Amino acid sequence: MKKLVLTILLSTTVIIAMAQPINDSTSMQALYTNQVFYSLANGEVANVDNNNWSVAFSVSGNGAAGSSILLNEATTTLWAYPSDTAQWNSFDTTNFSSWKKLLNTDTTWVNGAFNAFRGSNGTFDMGWGILNPNNNFWTFGDSLYLIKLSDNTYRKLWIVSLKTGLWEFKYANVDGSNEQVITFNKSTYTNKNFVYFDMITNQLIDREPNNNSWELTFFKHTDFVNPPGSYVSVTSVFSNKTI
Repeated sequence: MKKLVLTILLSTTVIIAMAQPINDSTSMQALYTNQVFYSLANGEVANVDNNNWSVAFSVSGNGAAGSSILLNEATTTLWAYPSDTAQWNSFDTTNFSSWKKLLNTDTTWVNGAFNAFRGSNGTFDMGWGILNPNNNFWTFGDSLYLIKLSDNTYRKLWIVSLKTGLWEFKYANVDGSNEQVITFNKSTYTNKNFVYFDMITNQLIDREPNNNSWELTFFKHTDFVNPPGSYVSVTSVFSNKTI
């Protein structure tokens, strides 16, 4: 992922440098609620709701590229829990506001918010878990998270594993009630970069067009802006991970 523009207006103009320049525009709707996927050859490919998902899992690539997990920064906040998965049943949110907030990297699709600590414990550390090269290159989650959803409720979250394309994760209310265990296979989502999940409705969402049909995407997220020297909500243009 390469961020092409830091901020854009509601009505965005994309100018393609060719012998005869092409002027085009696309709308993200009021309050920038939608995400736009754009083809330089064909114009707007998809214009979809960007507020109906919480996290997104890579369904293309292997190794680091295939283990990326994104956060919906437009609606959701993520904190790294200060202990490991042994504390799942005794998850304590005391002073959680002092915990490390996590954000997606805005220069590559490989490092989503859940990959923020990638490499901290060596080459095989994916950020949310450790890849085991001696066990089918499976990755097992070693981290817990607190996530605030768009309805202002909180969940505890554990990315359990990634085994030969099979993702497994679980989440629950902070007190442990209403635990959900979700599994899905990457192979179900061919020609897609990510599959999305809404932790409010407990649903997987297939919302991307095929990854060979677009080059640019426009969406709202969080970034560090100076001034004012803080993290704020912005709208940017990113290139497809295939570029």
